[in-house]
Amino acid sequence: MQIRPKKLARELQTKLPTQSVSKKEAELLLRTALKKSLKPREHFYTLFGAYVPKGDPVLWMASGLDVLEIERCEIIGTADSPLSRYFRGLVINIHAVNIRQASVIAAYMIAQAKKYEGAYCGGPTDIYFLYSSGHIGQLTNIQSWEHRLNELEY
Repeated sequence: MQIRPKKLARELQTKLPTQSVSKKEAELLLRTALKKSLKPREHFYTLFGAYVPKGDPVLWMASGLDVLEIERCEIIGTADSPLSRYFRGLVINIHAVNIRQASVIAAYMIAQAKKYEGAYCGGPTDIYFLYSSGHIGQLTNIQSWEHRLNELEY
């Protein structure tokens, strides 16, 4: 099945209001955008992170149209494995990163999951983000990022 992250990113962009929204409103917008973006029986996994003013950052995981909020330290995706514990240790004390830094961290984690949990994770990686202005950003050249980040291990 064809994954359509660009369509989902555009749909989110059109749904996001210019003013701040609550966590509950953001989750509803996410569900609406997924319904508009996916074809019947189309299914893919994705993560959505947001900053909610006067609150903590929030992370949702979507599996098809099912959207679940992820607790701050919960391990997702690779289950409770040595790799996921390693990721948790890397990021648990990071307090503030910008959207670009978070994208690179995500690319690193996905590359490591593909490398060490390859039976469960694979295929091309797409990383999109929405700026507070509503503009869509994308981490480009992900394969190049993955290669450079893997070189850090040597």
